[in-house]
Order: sequence, then C-alpha cells, then structure tokens
Amino acid sequence: MTNNDLGKLGGICSILVGALIPVSAIAALLMPVAQQSWADPAAYLSSFAEAPTFALIEYSANILTAILALAVVVAIPHKIRPVHEGWLRWTTTLALVGYSVTALQYLRELALIPGMAKAFIVADAATRAATAGNLYLVLLDPHGWITFGAIGTWLLAVNILALPGTRWPRPLGYVGVAGGIAYWLIVAGTVLHVDVLVTLAIAVGVLMGPIWFIWVGLVLRKSGQ
Repeated sequence: MTNNDLGKLGGICSILVGALIPVSAIAALLMPVAQQSWADPAAYLSSFAEAPTFALIEYSANILTAILALAVVVAIPHKIRPVHEGWLRWTTTLALVGYSVTALQYLRELALIPGMAKAFIVADAATRAATAGNLYLVLLDPHGWITFGAIGTWLLAVNILALPGTRWPRPLGYVGVAGGIAYWLIVAGTVLHVDVLVTLAIAVGVLMGPIWFIWVGLVLRKSGQ
C-alpha cells in the first residue's frame, strides 16, 4: 500500500471514528441509570436483562471505533515523519495494543453479558451473588492501563511530536494533547476511586474526541491526495 492509499484509508477511518464516538456517548446517556456504572453488578445485570438495547449499541459502537482506529494509528506516522523515530514507533505500538485490547474487551462484553444477565434473572440467590461477583472478570483491563493509558500516551506523543513545523495544525495538536491527558485521568480516577476525575475525563473525551479524529481524518485525506 502506498503512502497516498494509506493516508486516504486512515483519513476515512478517522472520520468514521469521530462520528462513532458521539453514538457511543449518546447510547451511554440513554441507558438506564443502573447500567451507567458497574458499581452495583447485581443492579447492572438486572437492568441489562430488562433493557439491553442501548448497552448493546454502546458495545457495538466501541468495537467498531477501536477497529477503525487501528488504521488511523498506522497512517499517522507517514504524515508526521521525520520526527523522533523511537518515540513514534514505541507509542504507535502502544496504541495498536490499546485499541486491539479495547476491541477484544467490548467483544467479550457483547458476547458474555447478555447470557450472564439472562442467567442472573432466573438464578437462585447464591448463584446471583456468584454471577454478580464475577462480572468484572469479563474485563481484560479493569483499571484501563492499556485501553486508556496506552492510547493516552500515544495521543500525547503524536500530537507533541507533530507540533513543530507544519506537519500538524497547532490547534489540532492542542486538542490531541487534551485528549491524551483525559485518557490518563480516567486511569487515575479508576485506580484511585475518584469518580469525579473519571466523569470529567469522559466529558472532555466526548467533546475532544470527535473533533480530533475528524480533523485528523481531513488532514490524512489531504496528505493522501
């Protein structure tokens, strides 16, 4: 694949990612309150069994987002080179791992949670307690070190590396840096059990994510022409 083809493909995928992020966010907002957090696994499973639609939409949107983002990660280095090659290669690899784990994690949720919720509803009290207690085992990365931390590191690196010169519009770089910080705030809030950090970071991500990905998509498509 030539650099032009890679730029076009990465650009299209980036624009689609930017469009899917609001879909996931809107689905999350429309979920029943009990499904907006896993703080009470029993309440989550009961609610999911009764009204799974928006959760399934969120899972599906996040799977597609992660898979499409892989093409963006691969295309960006061909736009911002030559820069610090070691940092660029390392963080690109981190992002590929991060988005791959994200896709696999939501695929597990899509495959396993509907069955767990149905079984939870008809089970006896002891089985319900065991099922609810095992809900977090569905997650491949419970604290988000890979799904948020690795991707946040990549966002910080590529935007900081692209800022000098004319490789990247400077406002685009600032939006990307804000997104990278937001990803790491999710990790910090999850590990430290500070919900306000997670809420703030998600709000920033929902706002900045579509802007950054759509803008990057336009930049990549232009470079691919």
